[in-house]
Amino acid sequence: MKNIDRAAAFVSKSFQPAGSYLSLLAVSTLALVACAAPGSTDEPVLAESTSSASQELVIDPCQPAVRTELESIVENVRQTYAAAKTTGWSIGLVRRQSNNLRCVISGSDGFARSAQDPQYRAYTTSTRQNIASVSKVFMAASILDILKQKGMGVDTPIWGWLPSDWDFTNATLTITFRHLLSHTSGLGKTPDDLASIKSWFANATDVNVGNASYSNAGYVLLQYLFARLAAPGSFSATQTRFGVGPLGDQYLSGLLFEEHIRQNYLLPFNIKSPTAVFNDTTDAYAYPQGSRSNPIFAQGAYRSDRIDHRPWAGTGGISASARDVAQFLDRLHNDELFEEKVVTSIETNAFGYDGWAKMPNARDAYLKKGGNLPMLNDSTRQFKAMAFALPSKQTYAVLTVNDTSDLEPTFQAAWEARTLSP
Repeated sequence: MKNIDRAAAFVSKSFQPAGSYLSLLAVSTLALVACAAPGSTDEPVLAESTSSASQELVIDPCQPAVRTELESIVENVRQTYAAAKTTGWSIGLVRRQSNNLRCVISGSDGFARSAQDPQYRAYTTSTRQNIASVSKVFMAASILDILKQKGMGVDTPIWGWLPSDWDFTNATLTITFRHLLSHTSGLGKTPDDLASIKSWFANATDVNVGNASYSNAGYVLLQYLFARLAAPGSFSATQTRFGVGPLGDQYLSGLLFEEHIRQNYLLPFNIKSPTAVFNDTTDAYAYPQGSRSNPIFAQGAYRSDRIDHRPWAGTGGISASARDVAQFLDRLHNDELFEEKVVTSIETNAFGYDGWAKMPNARDAYLKKGGNLPMLNDSTRQFKAMAFALPSKQTYAVLTVNDTSDLEPTFQAAWEARTLSP
């Protein structure tokens, strides 16, 4: 454990935010909360909203037209999920206004913990849940950050930054950081642990490098490479420790990654919720679709084998509120974390995202990143999250649900039906 503590201290010291990080912009925040207040376990399982909307944390009000527009998106989402009896949900929206101030609006409804579960909780705008593969946006930002600091580019082959006990075929020697970032390394569905990844690199010969094949293992490897670049003294130069527990390299790399994003991308802006460790007291549980209207299924579940998600933090292990992730996206895409050319690289190549899409009206383009985490042995219970970046509209949104409700169609419909000023 001493090695882990020393590595965490290294990251905290070495990645202190630049001065520009601390030049905080004024924040306009309106939280629209429509949810049943938490109560005793005697409350009905299907407790409905006791208020349609309430305000909290109102600082420097949003421009009226912006406020009206974003509030209408929240209301449109609320209506969709009310009709679907979605268990619990939240949306975080950030608009960078004409005066460069940020308007932050969020909304929520339903429950994070039902009355059949310990510590009944309403799903609020600060509720934290696993955001699954939306974590990859944080991972992509971190690896681009460290590559820039090291004077390296995304087309650098990765083999030189792995331990000397790793073997490679002629095909795997060609794999670069770009391939991992864009899911074109050929790793595909290789299991997401270092031992399996190392074996693949040593034996893969018929590799479709350059062809897209979604890979969680690729982002586990990016997490490992990030940590080896950021804190090389914390790892053996010649041998990989494969364990995913506290003494393993995969766990250590997740710890370093988690500390890096907290110290550099989150805490400087008072964003506090993201973590790679599930809080069994406060975080949301996952439910089957329609649990709000069917008490038989209203008992939640969690992947109890992965309470501590640090070994997989960079591929799908971060837990956070939708509002906080939306604020991170706003900082990321508005050059407050990196130089403009780094942001341009993210947006041009969709690093960390699934790619570009267009609203059904074919006018508004957006980057999207979806994630879902089914529970072990019961895929009807899931955490789902989706991030939307609309740089041309200076709008960033994150939607989370703790069941299998649709995300992208819901946001598309809410966006296109929003209220616009004349």
